[in-house]
Amino acid sequence: MSHRKTKTGAASFRGKRVLVAGCANSALEIASDLAMLGAARVVSTFRRQRYVVQKLVAGVPSDAIAFTRFAALTGEVTPTEIVGKTTQEYVLRVFGSPEQFGALEPSGDFETVGRALSQHYLPLVAEGRIVVLCGAAINSLAKKAGPNSVKREGLQPTPVARDNPKNTIDVPNRTSHSSHCCTQPSAPNNINE
Repeated sequence: MSHRKTKTGAASFRGKRVLVAGCANSALEIASDLAMLGAARVVSTFRRQRYVVQKLVAGVPSDAIAFTRFAALTGEVTPTEIVGKTTQEYVLRVFGSPEQFGALEPSGDFETVGRALSQHYLPLVAEGRIVVLCGAAINSLAKKAGPNSVKREGLQPTPVARDNPKNTIDVPNRTSHSSHCCTQPSAPNNINE
């Protein structure tokens, strides 16, 4: 197990199966880097799906498009609900919704769930190079694997259950999950694939 602060290079994960926890900027970037740089399998898991914004739109930083002086001034006099709704509509119109790429549907509105920045994450999900699962699905699958397969506290290495001879946890196919993050997936694939 590795934390992003350890700054382990992606090359050390080449050919390995990797589980990336979290849906913030760094987690999506790490999952993308690992998928592009040779990890055998990348599974991305989190409690709830955020809206994902690409860093560049037609070569222009998305921050420069969205956060203009006009937008800042408008935001000062516009009710928060309206700002959140129009921002969500903009994000969906320009970048699309994660479920259009095979990820999970965002689990709330833009103001509640928030956003993450990543240029390559959603296209890699669409290609099947990153499999997306909700944390509840991982917990459920790990319970099936055995009592020692998940350790919740801290960043400690986690042994796989001894009663699982192949040391595997079944991971659902990216297209088999429900759009609701905490629904148990129905058609599992092997994480070793």
